[in-house]
Amino acid sequence: NRINVAGVEVFSIKEICELIGQLTSTPPIFENKEGLTNNLIADITRMKALLNTPSMRLINGLKEMLK
Repeated sequence: NRINVAGVEVFSIKEICELIGQLTSTPPIFENKEGLTNNLIADITRMKALLNTPSMRLINGLKEMLK
């Protein structure tokens, strides 16, 4: 049994890295690889049914984590 864990907001990995970069004053460096999938979205239906719907926004969670 697997449960995808994610928030209700949709962000690309690039957007998440940019947010972390802003919060840490460290700009991310990206390297693009040919042929890799760039658009993945987690289905959190099962997580919401078994656990709960996430209530914290990503930016707030990142700020809390980086304290």
